[in-house]
Amino acid sequence: IRVAIIDDHRMVRDGLRHIIEAQKDMTVVAEADNGHDGIEMVKRVEPNVVLMDVNMPILNGIEATRHLAPAYPRVSIIGLSIQDDASVIAKLRAAGAVDFVSKEEAGNKLVDVIRAVSTPGGAVCKRSYPVSRPGCFVGTFCWVSAD
Repeated sequence: IRVAIIDDHRMVRDGLRHIIEAQKDMTVVAEADNGHDGIEMVKRVEPNVVLMDVNMPILNGIEATRHLAPAYPRVSIIGLSIQDDASVIAKLRAAGAVDFVSKEEAGNKLVDVIRAVSTPGGAVCKRSYPVSRPGCFVGTFCWVSAD
């Protein structure tokens, strides 16, 4: 699974890379420190998954997601933030993110969420509405089709 990380804090990117690259089926293919550079990076490397920080300089993660999601529908965007509140999650979802993981819980849940959004028929479906259901990861939202 090819993962790109977009976060303005080097230490966070380093920690996320360490978690991801400890998995045999995942690799970090690129990193960016703001939403604008992240958009350009995704155009170049076309990852399977993007880990997108919410609060960044130049272009925030919600706006960057709004640009990327329709242009790259096969790329799953997972929002990351220290702000674990419903309004931030709703804004990310409306912008096109398929899931959200709080930075506090990333060490415990991120790998499972990456696998879920990368698996056809996994726990997450793009552009739908949030529900609580068996199989969802604790502390994250699962999105199921309104159909």
